[in-house]
Amino acid sequence: KSEGVLSEGPDRLIYNTLVSCWAQSDRTGKAPKAYRILAKMKRLARDGVENMHPDSGTYNEVLRACAYGKPNAFLAQRVLEELYSDYKSGLETLKPGCNSFNMVLSAWARSDHPEAAERAEALFVEMQRLQSSGELSCCDIVTYNTFLNCLAKANRRSDAERAERIVLTLKLQSEKNKSALKLDSYTYGCLVVAWTRVGDFVRAEAVLREMYRQHLAGNISVKPRRHHFDSLLRGLSYLDDDKAAERKQAVVQMMEVLYPKSNVPLESLSS
Repeated sequence: KSEGVLSEGPDRLIYNTLVSCWAQSDRTGKAPKAYRILAKMKRLARDGVENMHPDSGTYNEVLRACAYGKPNAFLAQRVLEELYSDYKSGLETLKPGCNSFNMVLSAWARSDHPEAAERAEALFVEMQRLQSSGELSCCDIVTYNTFLNCLAKANRRSDAERAERIVLTLKLQSEKNKSALKLDSYTYGCLVVAWTRVGDFVRAEAVLREMYRQHLAGNISVKPRRHHFDSLLRGLSYLDDDKAAERKQAVVQMMEVLYPKSNVPLESLSS
């Protein structure tokens, strides 16, 4: 430093701080701006500037900028591919993990692009391949929950059936292996939403009752949330058969056991 002026230019820490600021910003266009900083750091590193190559924190903050707020899924996919390419080129410290992949999967899950569902599925399949081959550890319960959410939002019976198969597989693995992924309320909740959206309220109710049973048995991680009950009750309200009111009342009674202060009038939901 000389006369109040830095003798050297910004270092990686400063650039990373700038990327993090954009990632936390709620401004539109934050993802491209964060990516431009990443690209500049890579260019400076190629030009021989020491300690300038982006680290895993740089990449993950750019991915966060892409995934949250208004998602920029295509850019997120590109950043992940660059991260993976850098890792494969020999930069072991840039080994992608679950968090990196999950942010891209989340970006696709929240995207309104027509190809979003297919892109999310392609990434999910690739993540499973990398996990099963032992090359990377990139699948956790967040991975499955994010993809289940994609299937639930698709409003297709085939996707609801696939979501059910995934949940049943995870459940069996969890029962056989204590170290396997543990299902939570979000996992089951996606299945409730999936069946509700395709109008199969019998199966949606069965999932909700399974969550309720497990919770009462001591598995607090699968406690049904209020919105799970609300989703099913809204669906049941469209039914016009003799048992609809009885079924709604039974669902409300379960909800009142778990949420006694919910202040939901029983008669307004069971009529």
